[in-house]
Amino acid sequence: TADGGRTTSTQLGFGLAIDGDRLVAGAYNHGYDLSYANYLSSAGAAYVFVRPSGTWQQEQKLIGRGTNGRVVNSSLGYSVDISGYSVVAGAILYLYDTSDGNSSVNKGAVWVYYP
Repeated sequence: TADGGRTTSTQLGFGLAIDGDRLVAGAYNHGYDLSYANYLSSAGAAYVFVRPSGTWQQEQKLIGRGTNGRVVNSSLGYSVDISGYSVVAGAILYLYDTSDGNSSVNKGAVWVYYP
């Protein structure tokens, strides 16, 4: 990936889905944010790739959003799916409830990304 997503043990491609010329690949063990500057162990990410002319190119990197969106060990990207421009990514070990205020062990969550 363009941002260094292929660092040691990111597990890029563990979750994988394709829809035509769009592909999403989860990297549940990835720890860096969008700027590749801040690290949170196993926060996870999902990468969207497009194939406009026969060659796959990275289009976007998706990470957790919101107050507690990027959380240590949440494993975003463990499971992924794509339909058109919409992407869903599972974070199997996410800690917070829907209000982002209460934490508990390994509740899990699904993030939905769309244009």
